[in-house]
This record gives sequence, C-alpha cells and structure tokens, in this order.
Amino acid sequence: MRRQLLLFALVLGPFLTLGADAQDEGAESQLARSLERNTMSPFCPGKTLYDCPSPRAAAWRADIRDWVREGASAQQIRARLQSRAPDFDLQGGHPSFGLVWLLLAAVTAGFAFFGWRLAQTRRAVRAWPTEKDADWDRLEARLDAELANVD
Repeated sequence: MRRQLLLFALVLGPFLTLGADAQDEGAESQLARSLERNTMSPFCPGKTLYDCPSPRAAAWRADIRDWVREGASAQQIRARLQSRAPDFDLQGGHPSFGLVWLLLAAVTAGFAFFGWRLAQTRRAVRAWPTEKDADWDRLEARLDAELANVD
C-alpha cells in the first residue's frame, strides 16, 4: 500500500503542482487583463491600453504583467502608471453609474410617454362613429330639414 501511495505521489505530484501554478497564472493574467482593459491609453486617444496598437502601450502592458507577477496590487500598479503620465487621466472615458442611470431613466420615460400617446390616439380613433354605428337615415333627414329651413 505504501509503495502504491509513493508511486502515486511521484507520478502525479508534478502534475498537481503544475495545476496550482496554472491557476495562479490564470488569476495573474486575469488581473493584468482587467487592468489593461480599464486603463485609458495616453498613446491612443479614446482607447484603453488593451485596445491600443502603439508599441509604447505594448511596453506598458508588459510592465503590468511583470508587476502582477511580482505581486503588486491593482492600486500600486495604477499608481505606478499614473506617475508615468501625471497629466493624463488614466481612468477617464468611463461614464459614472449616476449618468448611466439617468440616461436609462430618460429612455424609459420616453418609451412610456410614446406608449401613452399611442394608447390615447387609438382611443380617439375608436371614438369616431362608423357606418355600422351611425343612423345615416336619421342624420340625412335632419340635414334635409335644416337645409329646407335655410332656403
């Protein structure tokens, strides 16, 4: 039994540690990718570091990956990047949640108003008399009588 456990540990041990390293590497790459996608590029206006094709942005992405491997936190990395471009807002370009909610409320109110007006128009159209509803003979007789009084 001991031999089997020893053989099992020798054979599968390296694979188990390899899996743990891959998980750590996956978390590191996720943090690096998140930082790249949420940091505006000073080299490509309106683009994040992730989307910017500039060689300087590629160098910044490599630095981010290196810092993540070294164990730096997201705040430390952001501070390091900001110190490289002190006059540029690396977080800019993202709308605040308040603005998003305001726009969503305005669009919802617009759709609600449009639906209400459409319902009002349909009610007004239904209020008109149709040929089935009107007593045309009675109306024609009344019109003839009034025209006779005018002459």
